[in-house]
Amino acid sequence: MSSDSDLLVLGGGAIGLTVAWRASLSGLTVTLIDPTPGSGAMWAAAGMLASAAESHFGEEHHVALLSAASDRWISFSRELEGDTGLNIGYEQNGTLLVGLDRGDRLEIERSVEFQRSLGHNVADVDLENLSEVEPALLSTISVAKQLHNDHHVDPRALGRALLAALELNNVSLRTSPADSLTQSALGVEVTLGDGSVIRGDKAVVTMGAHTNFLETANPLPQIRPVKGHILRLQGPVLLKHTIRGLVHGRSVYLVQRKTGEIVLGATVEEKGFDRTVRAGEVFRLLDDARRIIPGVDELELVETSVGLRPGSHDNAPVVEWAEEGRVLVATGHYRNGILLAPLTADLVVDMLQDRPSIHQELFVSAHSHHRSS
Repeated sequence: MSSDSDLLVLGGGAIGLTVAWRASLSGLTVTLIDPTPGSGAMWAAAGMLASAAESHFGEEHHVALLSAASDRWISFSRELEGDTGLNIGYEQNGTLLVGLDRGDRLEIERSVEFQRSLGHNVADVDLENLSEVEPALLSTISVAKQLHNDHHVDPRALGRALLAALELNNVSLRTSPADSLTQSALGVEVTLGDGSVIRGDKAVVTMGAHTNFLETANPLPQIRPVKGHILRLQGPVLLKHTIRGLVHGRSVYLVQRKTGEIVLGATVEEKGFDRTVRAGEVFRLLDDARRIIPGVDELELVETSVGLRPGSHDNAPVVEWAEEGRVLVATGHYRNGILLAPLTADLVVDMLQDRPSIHQELFVSAHSHHRSS
């Protein structure tokens, strides 16, 4: 069986695009298969690189992975911007955790104690000086903490840069969905929605929430979609930092771009593949945001969208061989697909080339708590 490429990458979200780019840099010929690369969850995402804020009770085993992923972004952003000449909106201006009422303050204090116990750098913010740190915040906020190492990137700019990098590195693009994947001793075959067949030596499945739509001889890991409403607002630059707030116990975040765009999110809903934008959820997000940032009222609401996060059984990423030596699966990154994309790609390329990886144990240990219980 003659191959069209050394590697077929099935899925063009943050993980698939990054894997395709890094694999091409390693010397492999690559074909990326996706009807609309750079869309889906990546297009909707806010792009928070939040290794501290995403350290949750019961997920202590994720901490080392998230911290290593955050560190990788510094060099990754330089490499991608250097190769393409495109700005991806990587901003190292930190994050503020804020709470509206007494209950929110107690919950944030509890979370911060936990984050500090894991080694994260979380600083207290003197409320008397809050207007100097973040002038747009409500003056009667009950608590504020600063996460110095939680940054953000613009996922849409990232997608454009990765697509440009693929073109520069002669990665082929097939814009028809992958329906089925089969393998033999000689390689892999992918049948596309238009009936054509593409052959390769190896394949990586990076289809996110749609992983289980792919027909394969052996079942792939079960991945569920987790719905999230996300809004985009536009106006003068309002914020110095990313804001993650608690408003009467409800979470809300605001990510400021230099263009004046603010990404506001996000709900967490177990509703399958429902992509309907619900008025009630849009209202709740706007109402919670304006309670801590009054200036939100004056911004233009320019977009409402829904993203589907890919969640595994324990919400940790899955990077493993589905068919030993031929088919890798890299999925289930849930809330942290953008954050984990560079590190995931590094691991995937090492596995494809049968090299030992310093990252593999980080991904394995992210599941160890659940597998040992």
